[in-house]
Formats: sequence, structure tokens, C-alpha cells
Amino acid sequence: MDNAPISDSPKSICNINGNERSKRLMAGFLVMMLSAVLIGLIRQFGLSQWWRIILIGPYYLAGLGFVQAFESTCIRLAAQEMRKIDGKIEKIDDRAEIEALKRKASLIKIKALLIAVILTLISIFL
Repeated sequence: MDNAPISDSPKSICNINGNERSKRLMAGFLVMMLSAVLIGLIRQFGLSQWWRIILIGPYYLAGLGFVQAFESTCIRLAAQEMRKIDGKIEKIDDRAEIEALKRKASLIKIKALLIAVILTLISIFL
């Protein structure tokens, strides 16, 4: 069993909160709606179901929005070693926190890619 304090766990490391999380969640929903419109257009024009593979891009962007909101971590801010908490942008000085955020950002990208692949496959085969 891991005896690390909760405050040091990767789940507690974040670089956004409140309004920034809401923005990413809304962006995810908007891109998912765009994807639905694209599916409708592909069907409307009678294109092959394989055209739906182009949805991997929008699905990835939607996944990024959802996962960043859920994880309270902005991958761009993590790369810049910054945080935006309560509307205030700050430089992060703690090396351990920076490394934890960068690891978390990498996992967010992987999760978003998995979401995109799964949704694309569902879109193609259903």
C-alpha cells in the first residue's frame, strides 16, 4: 500500500480549477456536437462509412477537453510550467510539481487518444 500523503498524490496535482475546468468541459461538448454534425453530413451525402475516420481529430480534441476538465490539468499550461488558479496565472517553481504535472499531461494525451480511437471505431462500425 502506498503511504504517500494525499496531497503528494498525482490526483491532487492540478494547474486549473473552476472556470478553466468549465471552459474545457464546454469545449469538449461543442466538439462532440460538431462530430455529430459531421456524421450527419457523411450520411447525408451517402459517403462510405470509412469517411468517418476523419472524426478521430474532433474526437481527440473533445477527449482532451473532457480529460483536462476531469483531471484539473491543462496540458498547455503544464508544458509552460504554469498554473491558472482562480483566474490568476502563476509560474510554478517547484520542480517536483512541474514533473508531476508533465507526467499527468502525458497521461491526459494518451487517455484522449484512446477515447478518440474508441469513438472513431464505434462511428465506423455502427
